[in-house]
Amino acid sequence: MRVAVADDPNVGHNRRADTLRAQIDAFVQYLSVERRQAPLTVATYARDLEAMHRFAQSQKLPLDAARLDREALRHYLAATAHDSGPATISRRISALRAFYRFLAKRRLCTDNPAAALRLPKVAKPLPKFLSVDAAFEVVTTPHDDAYAEALAARDRAILEVLYGSGLRVGELCGLSLDAIDLAERAARVLGKGGRERVVPLGGATVTALAQYLQARACLRHPRKGTQHPSALFLGQ
Repeated sequence: MRVAVADDPNVGHNRRADTLRAQIDAFVQYLSVERRQAPLTVATYARDLEAMHRFAQSQKLPLDAARLDREALRHYLAATAHDSGPATISRRISALRAFYRFLAKRRLCTDNPAAALRLPKVAKPLPKFLSVDAAFEVVTTPHDDAYAEALAARDRAILEVLYGSGLRVGELCGLSLDAIDLAERAARVLGKGGRERVVPLGGATVTALAQYLQARACLRHPRKGTQHPSALFLGQ
C-alpha cells in the first residue's frame, strides 16, 4: 500500500544551495586528472579554496562562484591575512585566479573577479656569495691529479673573471675561446640585447686564464671523451 506524503514547505527552508562546493570539487578533479598536477599542488589549491568556501558560508555570501564579486574575494583575503605573509596571500590569489579561469573555460562563469586582485610584493632574499676568505681558499687549494687540477684551474679562472671583470654569470658562460685575447688583456663579451663590448682583464685574471687554458685539454666528457670545440669554460 502506497502512502502519499504531502510536500513540507519547511523542508530545506534553512538550507542554501551550495553550487560553490560542486565547483571547487570539479576544479580539484580537473587539476588532478586532466592537468596531472603534483599532489602537493592540488592539495594546496584545494585547501585555499576550502578556506574561501568556509568564509562564504560564515558571511552568508552566495555559495556560487559566479555570484561572488571582487569585493567578496578581497574581504576573504583580508580576513585570512592576519596570520599570513605576502607569499601565502599571493598563493591564495593564484588559486582564485586559476579557479576562475577553469570556471570560464567550462562556461560556468562569465566574469573573473580574481583577475583584478593585486598580488602583494614578495621580498626576494639576497643572493648568497663567497666571502673573500672562501674565494681565496678556492683559488689556492692544491690538487693531486691532473684532472682535479684542471677543474681547479677552471674554477680559479672563473672566479678571477667574475671578480676581476664584473661579468654576469650568463655572460661568462657564453664566452668562447676566440673571445679571449690574453696578449691584449681583453675579452669580447656578448651582453644583453646581443650587444658586444670589450672588457679589460687584470693581471691576475690573465694568469689564471693562461693556467686554465694549459690544463683545458684534460676536461673531456666522462663517457664520450670529447669536449666542446669553442666554449671557453667546460663542465665536468
